[in-house]
Amino acid sequence: FKVRHTDGSFRGGPAYYMARGLRSRTLGVVFAGLTIFTCGFSIIMVQSNAVAGVIGPGSPLDLPPSIAAAVLVGLAALVI
Repeated sequence: FKVRHTDGSFRGGPAYYMARGLRSRTLGVVFAGLTIFTCGFSIIMVQSNAVAGVIGPGSPLDLPPSIAAAVLVGLAALVI
């Protein structure tokens, strides 16, 4: 169910399989939207929680949660 483009490359994946294989464009669009939401928000929250756990209370650095959050915001601001 992959699609070949004029430059010879292919496009495909789960959303294409749902739209073309199952013939349900709606299911493909919903899956793609949920994937974008998950990658954009949920995964970032899990990673931030892991980093805050490493530098937060009970760790060798033993930073208060507000300071750990400020460090994460500062590092993210540098990247953005």
